[in-house]
This record gives sequence, structure tokens and C-alpha cells, in this order.
Amino acid sequence: MYYTATDGNPASIREVRDHIDFQRASLFLDGPNGFDWVFPRSITSARDDALYVDYVELDDQFLWTYPHVRWPDKWRATAPFRLVRALLSAGLGTAKGLEAVNDVWASFRVELPEEVHMSVITSSRDTT
Repeated sequence: MYYTATDGNPASIREVRDHIDFQRASLFLDGPNGFDWVFPRSITSARDDALYVDYVELDDQFLWTYPHVRWPDKWRATAPFRLVRALLSAGLGTAKGLEAVNDVWASFRVELPEEVHMSVITSSRDTT
């Protein structure tokens, strides 16, 4: 969710927050004019598809879906995907690794005013 919120180069922290709030809803309405269908959010449905068995109706037939992980090729090349893969390879996905991450980051807080433009954050990061 956070990756997709920042992937489009948002102009402000408010834009990131608005995108995340929109994506948090598990369902949304879409369809032709005057008629809407209920759809699951792709982020949550992709996660659920990878974790859970489900019994669904499709074209008047009922069938079981089963867990499977789909990693689109476009994700494999992204910096967040490579970072997570490296963290897992370093053992940070284990119980001890997660405890170590928690110890380091538990007290870390980021507080940015709503009107901060993303270019200001990037510029200040480049000069330190």
C-alpha cells in the first residue's frame, strides 16, 4: 500500500496519506454509468489470494481458490522489493531478526506538517 502511494511521485505528504486512506477500504464501487459492481481492492485481494483458501462463485459455478503467490515482474525490479528480499536474506524475517528491528525502530517517529512538499524532503535528504 505504501509503495503504491509513493510510486507515482506524490507532490505532498497529504497526497500520500489520501492515497493510503483510499486504499484502506477493502471494497470499492465501479462500473458503467448508472450501474456499479462491488470489487475488492487489488492490494488486499492479492494478499488474501496468497494466504487463504476461498470458495467463490464465478459464472454461476462454485469453485475453490487456493493460495498462490504472484510476483509480477515489474515488482521484482523495484527498490522496495529488492530491499525486502535483502532484509529477509539477512535474517530479519526471523523471530530474532524482527526483535532486533523492533529494538532499533520502536522509538523512531517521523512528524511532518501536511503542507510539506516531497521535493523539500528529497532536497534535505540530499544535503545531509
